[in-house]
Amino acid sequence: GKRFRSIHANAKFRQLHARNFYLCSDLPNKIRLQKMKRVEDPIQKAVVGVFRLLLRGAIIHHSRNEGNRGGIKGIIDGKRGKEMGVCAGYPDTVIHYEGGTFFVETKPDGKYLSKTQKEIRANLESQGFVYYVAHDALEARAIAKDIKRRIVR
Repeated sequence: GKRFRSIHANAKFRQLHARNFYLCSDLPNKIRLQKMKRVEDPIQKAVVGVFRLLLRGAIIHHSRNEGNRGGIKGIIDGKRGKEMGVCAGYPDTVIHYEGGTFFVETKPDGKYLSKTQKEIRANLESQGFVYYVAHDALEARAIAKDIKRRIVR
């Protein structure tokens, strides 16, 4: 009956989420599928592109922290990731440039750091690292300029 439908709906949600879809109910008893918006992806690509262009010779690494499989496989992936050292809230990009290490979190306009991200930021800054938040390629350009300014030659 009702319990079975609820379990089935949850399983269906996990399957759809694994394919980057989610369930959205605007009206009671009506469920429709929508493609999840990965609004951060194009911003991340643009930001990394700016860093590659302006910070020649830098090692620029994107820390992929999201999962891409749902259901039991997603749970296994998450457990394995934690065991392997995945850290929730870790910045999107790490830049090693001329002896310095810098951290950059990419956020779309209007989005802010989560509580976990703020804790990671405070921890990194307390250890003497520099942490930036980039919302677009122009901010990435300013960040690259600041990184160059900070390098002691």
